[in-house]
Amino acid sequence: ALEPKDLVSAALDAGLWDVAEDLAAAASDAAASDAAASLVVRRALEAGRTRQGDLAARRFRLSRVFPEAAEAHAQDTIRKLSRKSQARLVEAVVQDAAAFTDSARARGLEAFAVAHLAEAGEVVLGLELAQRWGVVLGGGLSKLEELQAAAAAARKKRREMCLSVDDLAGHLAGLAADQAADQA
Repeated sequence: ALEPKDLVSAALDAGLWDVAEDLAAAASDAAASDAAASLVVRRALEAGRTRQGDLAARRFRLSRVFPEAAEAHAQDTIRKLSRKSQARLVEAVVQDAAAFTDSARARGLEAFAVAHLAEAGEVVLGLELAQRWGVVLGGGLSKLEELQAAAAAARKKRREMCLSVDDLAGHLAGLAADQAADQA
């Protein structure tokens, strides 16, 4: 007879993530269900599906076994929020993930969030959260100076990217003009 873990593995190999979770939930005894659910979480994290891994860990009450699932999901979400100019939601993401991780991981998430906000140019919010959470930034600079330096570096990087996009747009316009001249 096949074990639930074997069925879950086959479903995951076929890319049937929801089916795999349902199979893990349908296992007849707790040990088999935990083994199958652990496989779902582990494979989701290995595949870079951090949200799915975190939600499966929460669904099967395995967050204490897989605290890295909540941490990885929170980091991905913080990156996305920063890109979408929704940085104000970062604090809620960190607080939510902290409920499913140990205190060391929660402190690491706080530091990650502050550093990532600074890189995204959200200096004021980064400083507010650093002070609220007691995040100490290294390098001998004050928190404000370090955040400002990171923001300046991020702005410089964005300017360089904009210049290269402008150069590309100019080059494409030149190619279009050459093509139009050739057709005339």
